[in-house]
Amino acid sequence: LPDTKLMSTGVFKKITGGDLIDAEIKLQQESLKFRSTAVNIFATNTLFQTDDVSRGFFRRWLIILFPNNFEDTANIHLEEELREESSGILNWMIEGANRLESRGRFVKNQTTKDIELEWIRETNPALSFIHDCMGYTKGLENDVGVYKYVVHQAFLKYRNSLGVKCSDESRWFWKELRKGCKWP
Repeated sequence: LPDTKLMSTGVFKKITGGDLIDAEIKLQQESLKFRSTAVNIFATNTLFQTDDVSRGFFRRWLIILFPNNFEDTANIHLEEELREESSGILNWMIEGANRLESRGRFVKNQTTKDIELEWIRETNPALSFIHDCMGYTKGLENDVGVYKYVVHQAFLKYRNSLGVKCSDESRWFWKELRKGCKWP
């Protein structure tokens, strides 16, 4: 995936959400509709930005970090070693497939959850501010006890401490904060 901002998530949500998808049949006038049952795998060096901060978007991702670099320690015997262990590897894969089938879903471990939270922080610093500094409060923007100016100023300090770039405008902040208040 490119590291540019993802402008629209509708097609991604259709593909990963079990919705009907229109497909073009090349060299024919007609099209076909189908539901994708595939597990999608995307590779990227960095997490991209998105305006979609909905739970429906983020719950569709299972981020797996590959932090190791093997350029300097390449195993020249790896293919041979894998061939020798192939029956054990196959048994391990079958056990994993059976666990996945019995659960019916992939499981997010703590590392995956931490990476997802970091992605949310980078994507929407206002939402991050809610979780880190305010906690979740449904309908926060209507709470008369919260002074908008004070909260906005606290957010600007928080944003600066993260080194994240986003709008300074109060209107932008409150719009993003309202989105965040819908976050479960």
